[in-house]
Amino acid sequence: MLGLIANLENRRAEYFRSAVAEAGLPEPACVAWSEILQDPACLERLRDCSRVRIDSCGENAAVIDALIHRGGGPEKSQLQFGEIGFMAEAHRGFCSVLDEIASFDLPLTNTPADIQVMFDKWASHRRFAAAHVPRPATRFLNGTVAACRQMMMAEGLHRVFLKPLYGSSASGVCAYRCKVSDEGELEREQLIAPIELQDRAGEVRLFNSLRIRSYTDPHDIERILERLLPHGMVCETWLRKAWLDEKAFDLRIVTIAGEARHLVVRQSRHAMTNLHLGNERGDVQSLHNTFGDDTVAACGQVAEQAAACFSDSLVTGVDVTLTQRREIFVLEINAFGDLLPGIENRGQSTYDACVAAMR
Repeated sequence: MLGLIANLENRRAEYFRSAVAEAGLPEPACVAWSEILQDPACLERLRDCSRVRIDSCGENAAVIDALIHRGGGPEKSQLQFGEIGFMAEAHRGFCSVLDEIASFDLPLTNTPADIQVMFDKWASHRRFAAAHVPRPATRFLNGTVAACRQMMMAEGLHRVFLKPLYGSSASGVCAYRCKVSDEGELEREQLIAPIELQDRAGEVRLFNSLRIRSYTDPHDIERILERLLPHGMVCETWLRKAWLDEKAFDLRIVTIAGEARHLVVRQSRHAMTNLHLGNERGDVQSLHNTFGDDTVAACGQVAEQAAACFSDSLVTGVDVTLTQRREIFVLEINAFGDLLPGIENRGQSTYDACVAAMR
């Protein structure tokens, strides 16, 4: 029998259950994140499972509130729908629960230790760097907005991505560029992000937005970064992505048991390619026709190289980019990055392939 840890009301859980049923296996034993937060002893229900999948704890406000509180935040976060906040606290709470899961020594598809690193962009980067996985130049950000601006200007970092350490789904991610005079003075700057800035009675609040917004007022840029920097951020070189069918693109590649399997082309006219931001799935055959089978295969090999850094994880979602110079880089790795409805490889969905590998 297989097992599952998830938000059981979520479509992810339904996809897994359906894949298990289609494989002709018994109904999986399931434990909800909310149950673990109340009483970790519920994990005993998974003792007889041959393999247990951990899936995302996201998209459940009560669970996120409980993780924030466990991580040192308030009992009730008071975050409104889509509001960005308490990312560091939520991560600490999440890691605390993962540690409890690890203490039960269950046969997990992705180990808690791997998941913790995959959810920490700086820790992931360091692991990749040690294994010589090709990555954009990356720095840990620390200090004030003024200090970060000064560092970027001094080091000639005029086009960068600023990413929260623990965010996901592009939450809080900013594409920043600036123009500096010959005398080294900041002339103008732009911050592009799926963020809505709201000022409520003098209190600045940030909300995830499905619309990519552009900020050019230095005061607005400073207010946004002042809210994000305390959560921890990394600074990555903004690579010039290759274009396919008149749009910039990158790839989400799902690896299963170390092998690159499912692939999605994510196309956008903006800096962010995440599909939930209204971007498009590109045509895979067009990708092969334009760049050649060898280049596409090389992207898969780089994804496998990234996955090999997490050898205790059966499934990963790796974001890979091909630059205009046809260089290949890993952007991120995702512990729960296999939610790709409608995408098949060898006649299997990502969840079908995961279940087959778990067997």
